[in-house]
Amino acid sequence: IEGDGNDAILSRFGRNVDKVYPYWVVRDQDKFEYPKFRGVEYEPPVWEPSGKGEVVRIVYPVLHSDKTIHYYIAERDDVAKNMIAHINNNMMNETFGICADRFKATDEQKKKIVEAKAAVLKKAQTLGLSALDDPELQKYISPAWMEFHSREQMLIRKMRNNIVKKIPKDFGSAFVEMIHAETTDDSYMSVRRQIEENANKEPIDIEPEVKPESPASTQREDMSASKDTAPPESPKENPPAVHTDPYNEIDQAIMDFESREAVGSGAGAKPDF
Repeated sequence: IEGDGNDAILSRFGRNVDKVYPYWVVRDQDKFEYPKFRGVEYEPPVWEPSGKGEVVRIVYPVLHSDKTIHYYIAERDDVAKNMIAHINNNMMNETFGICADRFKATDEQKKKIVEAKAAVLKKAQTLGLSALDDPELQKYISPAWMEFHSREQMLIRKMRNNIVKKIPKDFGSAFVEMIHAETTDDSYMSVRRQIEENANKEPIDIEPEVKPESPASTQREDMSASKDTAPPESPKENPPAVHTDPYNEIDQAIMDFESREAVGSGAGAKPDF
């Protein structure tokens, strides 16, 4: 969220803010007088635009609920802090040729990388916004900061952000306030970008811990293995069931007797019973 987005948030959620007036773009050839305090009396700034020169400051007139107007000012030179933070974020994965991957660097290599980064940041702090034209530092700066057609707009946007972010806001919700803080916090955004770029990129090999087997567990495994390898038993055939009927046995005995008598005694013989 930058520029006009911050202005809209300030107009709606600014604490005790009734109105945000159009901001002033003050150039180096304009006539400008800073506001003055005489005790509790406040004298507003004076600005006479000329439209010439580079932008040196931004002024936000803001009307508060007590009907007083406060003038919030951001200077061009203060944007150097934003630029240094930008360089620091772009050097996140820089190793300066000390090693191939900073995640696999040794303690000694990490120490050298930190020292090299500190030297670059110190040079950028010494040069200020002139670092935008330094060939050694330009490789850590995005083109939007360096190009002639976009440099001024970038500086103006950063000056506006530096003003609006400092004015207290009341969102009425802790969740919305947390989301806004995360979205506008450069440090949080850089850490989040680092996590997204490097998450799930290195395989992690985990070797299972082998515990010594006890004799009892080995015996149980052998028994289970023997059960698994034994051939299945064939089902036993049940013998046919024998049903005896006493009346059938008597009839069969009579038939047997008659057949024997017929053979031995001739036809017409009667059984003796």
